[in-house]
Amino acid sequence: MNRPPEKFKRIPVEQLQAFAAACLKAAGMRAEHADQLAELLTHGDLRGGALARHARALRLLPVAA
Repeated sequence: MNRPPEKFKRIPVEQLQAFAAACLKAAGMRAEHADQLAELLTHGDLRGGALARHARALRLLPVAA
């Protein structure tokens, strides 16, 4: 059974998505593309599934940028 760590910090999805979009924009991605990719990566983490379970979609942020 999966259990969260004893100590962790929960980050609101809106804040995480805004951070991801800001990182992508800072790396030179066009604003509309950065917003869309940040939304997709964030939703991938929330949804779970094979990608999120093993890699966490937002861990791909440095590769995407």
